[in-house]
Amino acid sequence: MTEKVIYQAPTFPRWKETHQRQAPETYRAKEDTRKTYHWVVLSYLKYDTEMIGVEQPTWFGKHGPTAFGKILSTWISHRRRCFLVQARNRRRADTYLVVFEQDGRFVTLYSKTKDDIPNAIFPISRRNATLLLRLSLAVGDEPSRKITDRALLVCVARKKSYNIQRHLELLKQRVIPAGIEIGVIQERAGEFFFTAEHKVVESTIENLNPFGWEDFAWRQHVDPYV
Repeated sequence: MTEKVIYQAPTFPRWKETHQRQAPETYRAKEDTRKTYHWVVLSYLKYDTEMIGVEQPTWFGKHGPTAFGKILSTWISHRRRCFLVQARNRRRADTYLVVFEQDGRFVTLYSKTKDDIPNAIFPISRRNATLLLRLSLAVGDEPSRKITDRALLVCVARKKSYNIQRHLELLKQRVIPAGIEIGVIQERAGEFFFTAEHKVVESTIENLNPFGWEDFAWRQHVDPYV
């Protein structure tokens, strides 16, 4: 039986010590990361792969909880466990990526407010995420959400004729496997299907967030024929 990992509580002194080694010297989100209620959330949150989507109260005032945290998604990157976390109080919310060694030791965290997270730490590349969004749009409202040959052709329709086959192979060999890895595509009897409607696919990729927030908001409405 696999022993459950207990994750070390992040603290500001530990973050300050490790982040100076892990991140560039110019860290644009220092002010955000030092906000008091954020550390109340980040230090008292229960980090658990089974707690995705569950809002956890982390601090209580006279009239009930005043600070909350929620794990949006989790993945392994460079052999380290990553948790994408929303920290909020009653007025605002911010998002952080919290990184642990796989044995539970805290490594560092990044603020998503100013998007300082290195692209390499995400489980899906910008290019593959963009193509997944295009493919999902091309599949459309088909109830089964089956990825048909027609949908694949829609995604490469504007490519030069001599490039069409190469881009079809890119979709089949790189993009669809990337979708399976992050859970938005599944294989059944040798055929491939999106696991949910397009809005849910968007939301899943947004939570993994290989883009900055503004960049992603624009790409949500990308033309599948481009």
